[in-house]
Amino acid sequence: MKKTSVLLYLSFTAMSLTNNLIAQTWNELGGVNSLAVYSGIHSICSDVSDNIYVSGHIFNSNGNYYVAKYNGISWGELGGLNGLAANNFIYSVCSDVSGNIYAGGFFTNSSGKNYVAKYNGTNWYELGGLNSFSANNTILSVCSDAIGNIYAAGDFTNVNGNKYVAKFNGANWSELGGINSLAANGYISNIFCDAVGNIYAAGFFRNISGNFYVAKFNGINWSELGGLNSLIGNAGNGLLSICSDAIGNIYVAGDLTNGSGKRYVAKYNGTSWNELGGLNGLAANNTIYTICSDTLGNIFAGGSFTNNNVRKYVAMFNGTTWSELGGLNGLNANSTILSTCTDESGNIFATGLFTNDSGSTYVARYDAITGIQQINVTQDMRIAPNPCNICNVNISTEPTAQFQVTNLLGNPISLLFEKTMNGYSINMSNENAGIYFIRNIKTGKVMKFIKV
Repeated sequence: MKKTSVLLYLSFTAMSLTNNLIAQTWNELGGVNSLAVYSGIHSICSDVSDNIYVSGHIFNSNGNYYVAKYNGISWGELGGLNGLAANNFIYSVCSDVSGNIYAGGFFTNSSGKNYVAKYNGTNWYELGGLNSFSANNTILSVCSDAIGNIYAAGDFTNVNGNKYVAKFNGANWSELGGINSLAANGYISNIFCDAVGNIYAAGFFRNISGNFYVAKFNGINWSELGGLNSLIGNAGNGLLSICSDAIGNIYVAGDLTNGSGKRYVAKYNGTSWNELGGLNGLAANNTIYTICSDTLGNIFAGGSFTNNNVRKYVAMFNGTTWSELGGLNGLNANSTILSTCTDESGNIFATGLFTNDSGSTYVARYDAITGIQQINVTQDMRIAPNPCNICNVNISTEPTAQFQVTNLLGNPISLLFEKTMNGYSINMSNENAGIYFIRNIKTGKVMKFIKV
C-alpha cells in the first residue's frame, strides 16, 4: 500500500485546552455512588480495552455476588443480573490477553467445590467444566500469562494436604510443577506472572528456616527467589502482593518490616533483595496490601498505612523517591486500600474498604498525566496494541479521518501513516518511548497511548 507522510499540524486552541485540561486529582470512578457498594471491594483489574472490573462483597438485589464492570460510562453487573450468581464473595478477578475475565473466591458450585469462573464476553461458566478443578477451599488469587494459561492459588490443598498453584492450560487443570513441587505449608495469598512466563507465589507459607519467601516457577521447578533466606526482614503477617516492572524486577510487600519497624516494598533486581527507596524510604506504619506498576516503571503501594493526617493513601515510587500520589490527602481514604491496578493508558485505580461521604465503597481513579483527558472512544476509535511501536488506529464510524498526534508536552509530531482495511497504521518507531495522545480532528475524540 502507498505510504504518505502526514504532518499533523493542528495544535490545541485555548478553548480546547480549557476543555481538555484536567486537575491531576483522585476522583470516584463513574461519579458519586455510581457503583453504590456498601461493603469491601477486594480486587480490581483492567482489560486490554481499559474496562475496569472489581469484585468482593458485591451482591445484587437477589443476594448473589457478582463482578462489576465499568465500561467507561457506567457500572454494570458483568453478564447481566445473576449472570454469575456466585453464592459467596469473590476474592480475586483478572483478565487475559483476549479480554476474557476470570474470578475466584469463596463461592462454590453445585457440588460444594470452589472453582474459577470465566466470562467469555457472553456467558459465565466453570472453567474446565463441572468439578474439573474441584478446589477444596478458598481461591484467593487468579492470574493469566501471555499465552492465555490461567493460574489459581489460595487455601485449597492437594491429596497430601499441601497448598499449591493450579494451572489451566486450555484443556485441563493440574498442579503447577507436579504433586508437592511447591508444597506450600500455608495459604498462598497472591500469584503473579511476569512478561516471560515465570510464575511467582507468596503468602503465609514458610521455608525450612521458618521464614516467609517468594516462590518462583521457571517453567520446570519451584525455587526460593534469591535463595534461602535472601528476603531480609520480618513478615509476621505474611506477604500479600507481588508485581514486576517493565524490565523484569520483582516486587513484594505485605507485613514485611525492616529493622526500624517500618513496612516496606522489597525489590529483587535479579541478584538480590533490597528495600525499595532505601532504608525507611517509604516507612509505612502499617501493612501494605497491594502493589502494582505502570508502563513507565513507577511502583504504587496501598494498604492500611497512613500519612501524618492519619489518612490512608497510595504511595508512588518514581525510581528515586516515594511520595503520596495526588499530594497530601489527595485520596484521603478513610479506611484500608486493598487493591490497586493501572490500565493500558497509565491511569491508576484504587479500591478497598474506604468510603465516600455517603458511606459507599468506591473505586478511585487518578489520571496519570496532566493535560488531556481521555474520552471514552471504545465505540468509534481504538488503538491496538497499546503500548505499541506500530499502532493500529481502528475507526468504525467513518471511512476516512484526520488525526492529530501530540507528545506529552502537547507538541504535534509528524508520522508515517498507512491506510488499512479498518483504519490506519501509525509508525512510531522513530519516536521516543513514552505517552502520546491521538485526536480525531473531526469528532474531537482523544485517546492516550504508549510508545514502547
